Amino acid sequence: QQVLTIVRCLHHFATLSDEMMETDTQEAAIVLYMVKPKYGDAGLGTKQLGVQEVGFTWNAIWSMPSSTRNKMIRKFIDVMSEYSFGKSGPDCSVVKEWGVHAVAGDFAVVKHTKKGTVLLYEDPQNKGDIKAYMAIGITQSIEFLLKQVPQPLPMFINTALFPFKNMVLCQGTIVPAMGVISPKLGAAAKSFVGGDDGGLKIKEHF
Repeated sequence: QQVLTIVRCLHHFATLSDEMMETDTQEAAIVLYMVKPKYGDAGLGTKQLGVQEVGFTWNAIWSMPSSTRNKMIRKFIDVMSEYSFGKSGPDCSVVKEWGVHAVAGDFAVVKHTKKGTVLLYEDPQNKGDIKAYMAIGITQSIEFLLKQVPQPLPMFINTALFPFKNMVLCQGTIVPAMGVISPKLGAAAKSFVGGDDGGLKIKEHF
């Protein structure tokens, strides 16, 4: 519940932010045109978006240059520090870690476990190394979300992962992979599903 509150507030703040206006991407343009008008005069975090709008907003946030995104996040944390949620309220300072550690893009879904779902990612910042994450959903398991698309593993999806406490969270909106899956990621995913994990260490936290 705390994560949902933080996400709702972050999406509202980001959509109305100067940084969103300054971001020259198709994803930001979609949010400014389709999502921003829905907020009207609603108080910060009081408006519940539909799944499609949530997905649009996440995409726009990840499309920002990292320096722009982190600037927006710093402003968000400052604003939220003045809000009174009471002792049981969410700690919005965790969003700072999202700006630093979040991984967004195309992933290979290779295994569902009791702990969560194993996702493989080809890291463009690190010579294309394949990384493995044990991820969980915010409100529903990734396995449950993917049951709507019955097909064998590996599945290739587009989403984002970020830290919360000692877990790797999936942002909750999942769509089919956007780009062409590289031979490297495709081969690693096929091998993993076949029982060969290639010695990958599965990260359960960032």
